[in-house]
Amino acid sequence: MLSLVVMCVYVGLFAYFVLRSELKQWLTGALVLAAGGSWLLSSVLPGFVYYHGSAFLNLAALYITLSSLFFFVNQWHYHSATGVFYAEPGCPPYLVYLAVSGMMMHLAWLIPLLWSTYQYPDGLSTYSLLGLLQLYFLQPIYWILAQWSLMAMFFVVGRWRKTPLTIVSMGQLQFAFLFGLLAVSAYVIHDLLRYLQH
Repeated sequence: MLSLVVMCVYVGLFAYFVLRSELKQWLTGALVLAAGGSWLLSSVLPGFVYYHGSAFLNLAALYITLSSLFFFVNQWHYHSATGVFYAEPGCPPYLVYLAVSGMMMHLAWLIPLLWSTYQYPDGLSTYSLLGLLQLYFLQPIYWILAQWSLMAMFFVVGRWRKTPLTIVSMGQLQFAFLFGLLAVSAYVIHDLLRYLQH
């Protein structure tokens, strides 16, 4: 129940800020991905979406992050003189942080996933793969809270530096990636320790 509430708040905030800022391509992309993913999954596993709709909703972060490519193409720029990235004026900081943190979190999840797949079945790669997949598909609260924490750090840094909140430096991107790796690694290690205790 709590997972569903968190997911609804996550999706609701995204929809609210996207509609308010008229970034309809981002919202349309997310809806098309969700509909396409649902159709594909129901074709491969008939009845899965009907009986496990909440599990399918856990992929909302994936749809929102992938469709944020519209944001990066249309709203995101690099200022070479200062070495910072910035969004178009009028873009809410929440959407800037959502897009950037989403990409960094997915990159931080994808690299260990590819490495564990490459190492499979040697060492602890099997447990790492299970932990990574469980985190992504079955633990939306952990993922979203980690992403919101990262977004809050972006906000605090922007306030502390007294710069426009739609500006993100290269150092912040590097920190976001390292934070994502730490969050993903902490979950996988905790899951492994819990397995070893049984």
